Formats: sequence, C-alpha cells, structure tokens
Amino acid sequence: MNRKARYSIILLISGTLMFLMIECFMMVKAYQVEKISFTNARQSMVATALYRGMTDVSVMQNFAEKLLHSADSSGNISKYLANNISMINHSLDLTTASYKKTDSLFSAAMVQEGYNLRHKLSVVVSSFILLHKGEEFVIYDVVSKRNYRVIQGTPEMNELQKPLISFFFKGVNYNINISAYLTMEYRLVEVVQKLKWQIAGSILMFLIFLWIALFTITIIRRQIQLDELKNDFISNITHEVKTPLTTMMVAAGTLSGKTQAGSENLVQIIVNQAERLDKLFSNILNLSILREGRLNPDFQMVDSHSVIRQSIAEKNISLPEVIITADFRSEHPMILADVFYLRTALSNILDNSIKYGSPPVRIKITTENTENGQVISIADNGPGIPQKYQKRIFGKFFRVPAGNIHTVKGSGLGLYYVKLIMKQHKGNVGLISRPGEGTTVKLLFPHK
Repeated sequence: MNRKARYSIILLISGTLMFLMIECFMMVKAYQVEKISFTNARQSMVATALYRGMTDVSVMQNFAEKLLHSADSSGNISKYLANNISMINHSLDLTTASYKKTDSLFSAAMVQEGYNLRHKLSVVVSSFILLHKGEEFVIYDVVSKRNYRVIQGTPEMNELQKPLISFFFKGVNYNINISAYLTMEYRLVEVVQKLKWQIAGSILMFLIFLWIALFTITIIRRQIQLDELKNDFISNITHEVKTPLTTMMVAAGTLSGKTQAGSENLVQIIVNQAERLDKLFSNILNLSILREGRLNPDFQMVDSHSVIRQSIAEKNISLPEVIITADFRSEHPMILADVFYLRTALSNILDNSIKYGSPPVRIKITTENTENGQVISIADNGPGIPQKYQKRIFGKFFRVPAGNIHTVKGSGLGLYYVKLIMKQHKGNVGLISRPGEGTTVKLLFPHK
C-alpha cells in the first residue's frame, strides 16, 4: 500500500470517528438543552398549577378575622394561639384544601408537554402571621426557624430556604406565604423519547457517512490492488526484457571486433539501441521502486561539486559536441544525499537539455548556497517551455505537445523521476522557462 493511499484511508477513518464524536457531542448538548429547557419551564407549570388551585382570598380573610376575634376575646392572644394550635391547623387545612390539587394539575401539565418524570411536589405554608393592634403574632415562619404547615408533601430541609415559587397574600390583619418545592428525577429515557426524531436523524446521517467512507475505502483498496498488479507486471516484464537485452549487448560487443569492413557501424547501432532500451527499462523499474516507497537511499555527506564534475565528464566523453560549463558559487558544497540518485537526477536533466537543445547545445550548471539549503541550477539554450505546460512538466509520462512530430524521443518519465528523487531527499525541484529563452531547472537540497 503506497503512502498516499494509506494516508487517505487513515484520514477517512479519522473523519468517521470525528463525525461520530461530533454527533455524540451534539446529542449530549441536545439532552442538556432539553433538560435546561424543562427546568426553566417547570416553574411556569408549577405556578400555573398553584394559581389554578388557589383558594379565594376572601376565605383566608374570614379565617384570619374569626381567629383573631376568638383570640382577642380570650384576653391573651398569644396564649390562646399556643393552646389552640391543633384547631388552627385544622382550620388552615380546610382553608387551603384546594392547594392539594396542585400535584394533579402539575402532572397533567407535564404530560401535555410530553414528559412523565418522577417528581415530588411539596406545598407548605411557609409563613402565617396575624396582625392585631400593631402587633405581629407569628404562627408559622420557616425563615425564623419556627414551624411550617405542610399542605402537600414535605420538602427536604435543605430546600426550605429556596422554594421554586412562592405566593404571598397580604390581608388587613394577616400575612400568608405559600411556597412550592419541586424535586425532580430526570430519567434519560424520558428525555431521549422527547428527542427521538433528532436522534434518529443523527443516526441516519452517521450511517450514510459511514457507508460513504467504507465505499471510498473499498474503492481505494481496489485501486491499490490494481496498482500493485501493474507494478508487479512492470517489474516482471522489465526483468524479463533486460535479460535478452544484456545478452544482445554482450553478443554485439563480441561481434564488433569480428565483423567485415563497413559493418562496424551497424554493430554500434545495435549496441547503442540496446543500451538505450536497457536505460529505459531501468528507469521504469526504479520508478516503480520509488513510487512504492521501497527505496532505501544511502544518505551521506556528498561533495556536490565533485558529483557535478563527474556528470559533466561522462557527457563530454559520449557527446563531445555538447558544451557544458560549471559555475561553482557554493562556499560549502557538502550536502546530504544519495550519490547514485543525485547523479541520476543530474543525468536526466542533462539528457533533457541535450535532447531539446538547438545546436550548438550549451548547458551551464551553477551552485549557490541560500538560507534554505544548496541550489543546483541547470540552464540550457533550448526552445523553452510555454507557461501553460510548466506546472505539468514534472508529471508522469507528460511531454510538451508538438502535434504528431516525434523528432525527440523519450518516455516522459525523466523529470518525473527527478521529482521523486528530490522528494526522497526532502528537497524541491522547480523550473524557470520562457519560450525562445531556454529553461533552467533548480534542485534545492535542504540543510543537513
């Protein structure tokens, strides 16, 4: 599996997991929002239930007046109220009996909103104060730690100071404060039931995303298998072809000293063409190795000037008519590179410059140090490359279109091979070219 395919599959799996995490996060947030929404709505529902079940204020006024009249007639109001607390409680229960409707009213409101949560609704008389001739007679007062009268339920002790809602009734001779306390058990199943369509939509979206991811991964894996089959075929056929080529080259070399006069040129043609085929198939094989990431370059500190001199010397021997010069401007020519692949990259670029150059072919190689590393520039006097093709020139099998004219032979792999080599060296390759002004290819080798 090549690196790009592996990264694509990892990215798809990561994206799927990320999407799942986001959906889970959204569901948790939706649950929290729904819970907060109900928490805010419960006060309104309790207040409505209390209001609908509230006793008429005139009934409370009559009860307070009768109680004060009886207490005043006794001559000692405080003593009367203390001795008759049971009667007062009974009368207060009768006066506030309608408040017992609140639980059923609140439960009905919850069902109407789509909830059926377990709860405990407590309603108490948190304060009951009688007013007589400027004096206050406190019967109940939860704030001052006195008793309170339970109408319905019993709130927890820690809730007494923070009722959900209170109704305060102020009469001529009394103050009554009715408070409601609500303890709620939020069950996940109830809230999930409320969010069922939203949850169903999220699950459907995730399944669609998962299906797309799996389908894409399957396609990638099939492409990988096809690519592996293609590479195996190229590798096998290259090896198969190179064997008879080698035999043919050896045989041609043997014949070169035994042929009749005038036949040497024909033998040399056979040798040259066999060497050309051998080089072509070697490039294809090496290209396959590079793309699969099976290359194990032998990186070491290399004197780039020395490698360049060797490359120039090789071309001068085989092509003495080509003029290749060097301008070594780098004060520090040492770079981290694989010597074989560095020479191969230089050779491929020089071959391109020679093939496309106009006689007399002139090539200049320049080195210089920059803040990013060492740059090796190879400039020629060829026809140049049109702007619209420059971004594609390092692509596989790409050659600048020239109609059906094939004066220049090649496979379109040379510069693509250079690009892969520079990628292995963590460097870059680029070019500067204008039609009619030649082409300059730049190789950047980063600092060690």
